Amino acid sequence: MNLNQLLSPPLTANEKMGKLNADWILQLQAHKYFKLFVPKALGGLELQLNEAQSFLVATARFNGSLGWVHNLAAGANFFCSYFEEEVAKEIFEDQKVMCSGSGTPNGQVKLNDQQMLVQGCWDKCTGAEWATHFTGVGKTQDQKLVTFICPAKFVQLEKAWHGFGMKATSTNQIQINKASLPINYKFQIGHQKSFPYYSIAQIDFEVFARICMSFTWLGLAHGILDHFEESTDKNQGTQLKKIHIKLTNLSKLQNYFAEKFDKKPSLSHQKSSQHLLKKELSKTHKAINLHLEELIWSAGLKAIDERNHLNWAYRNLKVANQHYFI
Repeated sequence: MNLNQLLSPPLTANEKMGKLNADWILQLQAHKYFKLFVPKALGGLELQLNEAQSFLVATARFNGSLGWVHNLAAGANFFCSYFEEEVAKEIFEDQKVMCSGSGTPNGQVKLNDQQMLVQGCWDKCTGAEWATHFTGVGKTQDQKLVTFICPAKFVQLEKAWHGFGMKATSTNQIQINKASLPINYKFQIGHQKSFPYYSIAQIDFEVFARICMSFTWLGLAHGILDHFEESTDKNQGTQLKKIHIKLTNLSKLQNYFAEKFDKKPSLSHQKSSQHLLKKELSKTHKAINLHLEELIWSAGLKAIDERNHLNWAYRNLKVANQHYFI
């Protein structure tokens, strides 16, 4: 699908103000972009990893902040198979379902047979403005970790993102004040409880997240090339061609790993491949990034002008480079 035909054009003024175009989230919801990894029984697309590449690359290439929100929300919606089917339907059948959250243990969780009482504060929750639900990790009184999902109505937002890029991602801090949640709203990452035919839920979550993040990184890198070609009149044909070849090779590497894990490898095989996955993707990201830095250097003042899309594309990639999964 051509996002240039589906979505209104990116505006540098919106980047500076830290907001996405009003139609973007609504259009992606309508076309199920946030339900890439949700079973068809819940109204999702039920994709395999290699099928999701084009979606995640496209949104990040169109706009870095939008691509980042897309990645994190679609990745959190992936948790749907970790719930009993009845609970999964209650939460994830909604066309507009978007999960945000944090994997950092914080806050407190009190458990009994029927309910859990959750309170605390979690930061760096991407897409918080549009989230219908939030996931978090809290500690019980005996310091055991509990992962849970909480409806947005129990959550208060506070703007707390101070990065110089990804400004329009609504990466906020959340506060939950003694929310009483059903006990079946807790879940365990990696423990599939429903839709067993959808094998993607059996992939180690770190493998899943690392491959998806690499897809988004590829889109961000392509976005820099797109805006460089639009905003500069210098002859950089040889350099651009070299980077395009390296991005094509990264795409092939991603497909290799995606297809490898889409084939339902055993857990032991996943573990043995995980180190290679991390090493190869990280090494390739770093190598391409060096070439992109040279390209930005050659762009002159246009690369630091906030009125230029190239400036924001570069900022967003710099932020992405700091993520654990990159």
